[in-house]
Amino acid sequence: NYFTANGLTKVDSKEEADLAAVFTCSVVDDTENRTIEHIEALKGLNCEILLMGCSPAMSPEKFKSFFTGKMISTKDLETEIDKYFPDFKIKFEEMPLPADYQEDYPYGQYYYDQYSSLKQQSKLFGQKKIKPALIITSKGCNNYCSYCTMKLALGPLKSYPLEMIRNNYLELRKKKSTKFIFNGDDTGSYGQDINLNFGDVLAACQEVDDEYFKSRVFTTKPQWVIDNLHPKWFNGLFQHFLKFAETGKITEMVIPLQSASNSILKLMRRHNEIEPTVENLKKIMQTAPSLKIQTHFI
Repeated sequence: NYFTANGLTKVDSKEEADLAAVFTCSVVDDTENRTIEHIEALKGLNCEILLMGCSPAMSPEKFKSFFTGKMISTKDLETEIDKYFPDFKIKFEEMPLPADYQEDYPYGQYYYDQYSSLKQQSKLFGQKKIKPALIITSKGCNNYCSYCTMKLALGPLKSYPLEMIRNNYLELRKKKSTKFIFNGDDTGSYGQDINLNFGDVLAACQEVDDEYFKSRVFTTKPQWVIDNLHPKWFNGLFQHFLKFAETGKITEMVIPLQSASNSILKLMRRHNEIEPTVENLKKIMQTAPSLKIQTHFI
């Protein structure tokens, strides 16, 4: 969106490009190796290559050893990218949050093929019914989990303005979207840097629905998915989640427990204990039996 707003045109093939923007990933060895293979495959092209994403911050020496072009890590994107394109009249900070569908983003074909294969072999993923839209609430993470290096690439929490999120939700509702995934690098931490909390996000989106349902613009009840919700935020903002789960608005939540052992959680620096989370999970499931809960374990 930033490039096209400033007059650049997306071409159909890499061979036609003057600029190739590559989003890198170093979350695990497999993704980093595939990122490097992809960059190596681009070297024969007659175009400038701009590396973005996580790798410039997570593996700086490794990437500098074979790539001498422009690199911007995720944490520096908003402050650095305008410096590389000084002639652009529309600055990156002026761009609205993307109001698009999650499945429309061009994920790597390798991983999509894996997903498709698994989906055909089992009922693990369920049936595809509704195309979800993405509500981005924040970027960055203030946690210091001992097993995670992503904080090197993400930088500190930056919450997007509540009005910007509200407008994004409204635009997607106008597109007849009915399923929404609320997501951030640490979704539940929204607002800690601007004296708000994630409950304010849910309330703002509810106001949109209340306003437009009254005028009968919207007739379908939306479904909300809360992604990447740290247990400490699930517990700390529990009444907000309970309220919207009880009304059937929150239909799915992803709450990464990581471990059921308090001693392991302490070593992980997760800053929560398992018992309050289990208790609140029981409460919310009793209130909303159809609610789907997903988790991560290490």
